[in-house]
Amino acid sequence: MKRSLFLFLVTALASFSASAQKLWTLEECAAHATQNNITLKQAELNEELSALSLSQSNLNLLPNVNASTGYYFNFGRTIDPTSNLYVNQNTQTNTVQLSLGWTLFNGLQRLNTIKQNEFSLLASEYNTANTEQNILLYVVGSFLEIVYAKENLANADDQLRLSVAQMERTKLLVSAGTLSQGALYDMEAQVANDELNKVTAQNQLDISKLNLAQLMNLNEPMDVSVPPLEINSGLLGDLNLTADSIYATAVKIQPVIKNAEYSLLSYEKGLAVAKGSLYPSLSFFGSLSTNYSDAYQRLASIDTVTGEPVPIGYVLSSNEIVVSPGFDIVPTYKATGYTDQFKDNFGQAFGFSLDIPIFNNWSSRNNVSRSKINVQNAEYSLQSAKQQLQKDVQTAYQDAIAAKNSYTAALKSVTALEKSFDDAERKFNLGAITSIDYITAKSNLTKSQSSLLQSKYRYIFKLKVLDLYQGKPLTL
Repeated sequence: MKRSLFLFLVTALASFSASAQKLWTLEECAAHATQNNITLKQAELNEELSALSLSQSNLNLLPNVNASTGYYFNFGRTIDPTSNLYVNQNTQTNTVQLSLGWTLFNGLQRLNTIKQNEFSLLASEYNTANTEQNILLYVVGSFLEIVYAKENLANADDQLRLSVAQMERTKLLVSAGTLSQGALYDMEAQVANDELNKVTAQNQLDISKLNLAQLMNLNEPMDVSVPPLEINSGLLGDLNLTADSIYATAVKIQPVIKNAEYSLLSYEKGLAVAKGSLYPSLSFFGSLSTNYSDAYQRLASIDTVTGEPVPIGYVLSSNEIVVSPGFDIVPTYKATGYTDQFKDNFGQAFGFSLDIPIFNNWSSRNNVSRSKINVQNAEYSLQSAKQQLQKDVQTAYQDAIAAKNSYTAALKSVTALEKSFDDAERKFNLGAITSIDYITAKSNLTKSQSSLLQSKYRYIFKLKVLDLYQGKPLTL
């Protein structure tokens, strides 16, 4: 009783878990994958870095304004910055400065840098779009693998039930003496083979689910909602375009091509920036400054002290005595406060500077040469991207044609083999053919059904790839 209750609870919990498990649609898988894919997140971060570089290059058009201050302790003989005289005492000084620098012309380097960073940002955006497109393509492929594996598992289960039912009928026919014991052995072997096929199909389904879960960065088991996917006459006629016409559309809109084009434009502007360093640059500068020293004293008053004239020399030509005035001038100084010194010592300056490059170890010329090589390399990258896209389109188109032809042939084969198997099953039940003939007919039908499934989903996937190249949304 306890064992029966335990089995019932386990079965109920398993059924509840299976029913409660989320069924992901293709759109949900695509959205989750693009939100959680590490490679795409890195591409988005590179895009943010490019945006910051563009913002900084725009801000570089503004002048540079800097403020500085310093407080100094001096001991012994030193220069008093307020009087520019040597003093032999311990002093404390403070300097404050506000400076401005503004580049007026530098060979259009800043403007070309802005354009270069604009193209780099566009290239980064298309690189992100290309990464997202590749992820969506992987998601569609993995999703279709699950759909195929589910249908393949259902077919394997149908074949197993069919074999089990036929084995039970064979037992009755052997008991009635209509068939030999060897026929039953053959059918039991066929049942065992179909069980193996079902296990293999289940394993393939589990692996397909795991692949999609890993692509979506999921740590828990997942399942998908299977949409109705039937190949009708309209779907078979979707290849009414040529590979050249598909490529002509793809080369205009595919992000991998746009990325290469804007990268080339960015490198061309980089060449213009390098050439700009060969031209003179004109800059404007200005500054406001003041200082303070505790050794600084301001003249307070001048006193005159009267006395007797004192001889100090004589005129050489006439021997006339030269005497000093009969008074002395005695200045009086007083300490000057912090605020007063800042007012007294306040100074302003502005001017222009012109820098003319004459010789700098050939570095500017080499930068120009390197930029030219980068431009050529970007041109080759664009050509390579176009060639690779053309190859991919042609390959996908030929694969779609092959899958379409395989599906059409497999469909005819399955239709014929179904009739052949029905006839073989009827004859086997009547004892008109051997079990080997029956099993052979069943195996041929199973193989043909498997080929039909494979070609069906391969054709659908290749059509989605061609849709992607034409800029159509990836939906089922």
